[in-house]
Amino acid sequence: MLILSCILIGIVLGFGAGKLAHSANQGILTDMGVGAIGAAIGGGAYSTFTITGAALYTTYSLLAAATGAVILLLVCHGVYYAITHSSDQTNPPKAH
Repeated sequence: MLILSCILIGIVLGFGAGKLAHSANQGILTDMGVGAIGAAIGGGAYSTFTITGAALYTTYSLLAAATGAVILLLVCHGVYYAITHSSDQTNPPKAH
């Protein structure tokens, strides 16, 4: 059940990131998928490396899932931006 909650958080954060970044080229569905993957990685990593137990465990796992989603979304948007804007350097200005 926790992994489904993590994935749902990732989908919501991915949707929000797509709207915030106006990523018409990447697409909202791509952002939602990347957010879900990042959330699953973040939540899974947290649950793997911590001791299970109290109700705070779930809260911190969901926070870790949100952090994983945000980090993966930032990386993907940065890589996409670098790839799409690398063609701007094909004709650099001449030095005088």
